[in-house]
Amino acid sequence: MRWPRETLEKLMSASAESIFNTPLTNKQNAVLSRIAARQAEGDDSGIDYSDIPPMSNEQLAQFRRSPKVLVAVTRPGSTASCVP
Repeated sequence: MRWPRETLEKLMSASAESIFNTPLTNKQNAVLSRIAARQAEGDDSGIDYSDIPPMSNEQLAQFRRSPKVLVAVTRPGSTASCVP
């Protein structure tokens, strides 16, 4: 997403505390509601993927799921019995 020039000129710094403690404006609430509605519908047509280079089949073939590892934990003093 490209920011309009007017928006870039309005950018300023603020502390996290002031951001989280300031209530949202009606305009911000409206924007968040539209985004939430699109996500609920599963609509991702507004996402611009043009800056992401495509991956070749060879690159995609490199990805593998990590094997799952079973781990058992026992607390000292617990009444569970362990069989070796």
